[in-house]
Amino acid sequence: MVKVKTGETMRSASRLLQVLSAFTLDAPAKTIAEISRELELSASTVRRLMLTLEEHGFVRVDAESGRYRLHHEVVRLGAVAAQTSSLIDVAGPVMERLRDKTEETTQLAVRSGVDVVFVGTRDGPLGLRIFHPVGWRHPTYLGSAPGKVLLASLPDDELTELLPEGPWPGHTSRTVVSPEAFIDSLGPVRERGYAINDGETEQGVWAVAAPIRDHTGAVVAALNLPCPAARVPASRRMELITVTVEAADEISAALRFRPES
Repeated sequence: MVKVKTGETMRSASRLLQVLSAFTLDAPAKTIAEISRELELSASTVRRLMLTLEEHGFVRVDAESGRYRLHHEVVRLGAVAAQTSSLIDVAGPVMERLRDKTEETTQLAVRSGVDVVFVGTRDGPLGLRIFHPVGWRHPTYLGSAPGKVLLASLPDDELTELLPEGPWPGHTSRTVVSPEAFIDSLGPVRERGYAINDGETEQGVWAVAAPIRDHTGAVVAALNLPCPAARVPASRRMELITVTVEAADEISAALRFRPES
């Protein structure tokens, strides 16, 4: 196996970013020769970089003119950045108030394929708390409360296409490992408007998550409140569910979601 030196890898990555940055509103289409002159790179290097970007959907080439333009992957990433940046800005203060009210960690999660990804967190003040760093990923379907909320927004036929074949590996004895049983379990999540994780991802963890909707009514994120189960007796659970749902609704309202009357 040929090992690529770290310096070479970083240089290639830097050049790819330089090439992408060469496209502007004033000059949205460019030839290899134009990019080569602008960036002071050899034409062969630029051609290699463009082939890589084209292969991954970041640029497309006009066969007649030989000019390259940015393509769908750039549009997709831009949409993700715009949506999550706005979402995080809006959600942050609400997450802090929920954390202060409950003294538990609050988390903001979005779906990426079949994974739930945490894009925001506000750590609770107590020494024993649940911690997941920003960027942490977990399969949506393996007991995760925000994962359930995000998947519950999809129709069953889409879920059947999206979810991997079972049986799935269970984290605990409470993890649902059958795709059919999991899809059935999402019915109550849709009806109640929240999801519970009661020791399904990890023993000793209890969590509640509620959906966050944008102005179209689409579920774009989930607000998660994970707690050590020892701090959540049955008498406290409805209180935590209520304040989490209310906080998620507050974020949705800030994103201009208006529920039908």
